Amino acid sequence: DAEQFIEVQVNADDVPELDEKYIIDIHSVTNGGKLGPVPSAETGILVKENDDPYGLFKLNFSSLDVKEGDEVDLQIIRDGGSFGTVTVTWSIAYCLSCNVLSPETDKCSACPASDPADVNVTQGQHTFTEGERQYLIPVKIILDSVPEFQERLAFSLQLATVTKAELDPVESTAILTIQQSQKPYGLFFLRTPSRTGSVTVNEDDGQISLTVFRAL
Repeated sequence: DAEQFIEVQVNADDVPELDEKYIIDIHSVTNGGKLGPVPSAETGILVKENDDPYGLFKLNFSSLDVKEGDEVDLQIIRDGGSFGTVTVTWSIAYCLSCNVLSPETDKCSACPASDPADVNVTQGQHTFTEGERQYLIPVKIILDSVPEFQERLAFSLQLATVTKAELDPVESTAILTIQQSQKPYGLFFLRTPSRTGSVTVNEDDGQISLTVFRAL
């Protein structure tokens, strides 16, 4: 025979790995055969990097309800591998198309946005060093006296530089919902001429009027 085949099994696993090169060479031959000159007597097999070796970045929540005065730790998680350094930027934006009284969606996508005044931080970045798996972002929801309806903020991640790391296609964006505050629909009460809060009438007075006030 002029040629024979060597079968090499490449095993699939879920372990993040960088490029790996294996050398296959012929050590010896029998019956008077001779080895060819190096490198013709050997060959290399390159198994390419796999399973997100530089990390798959995502958030630790998809939606979170908060109220004014709350302090929360939002977390960026690095799944997959943790090889090399990767810089991730994050932002919190007021999503205009999601802030309606009865939103139909729990996700923001390509909508007009502006920096919200309801949180103490709106953007930043962090460089993950090799082996680093998570990063906490302390966020304070500002307590004020302004009546406000429910507000929905889009929290999103971006990779700061060209890298082989990846963003999770679903979990790299999340919604932060701030509950309504300071009675946005108003505070209603009755006003009467009497300091006691009651009105004295006679049976034959007929119809009387009471004034309802709405305090904003």
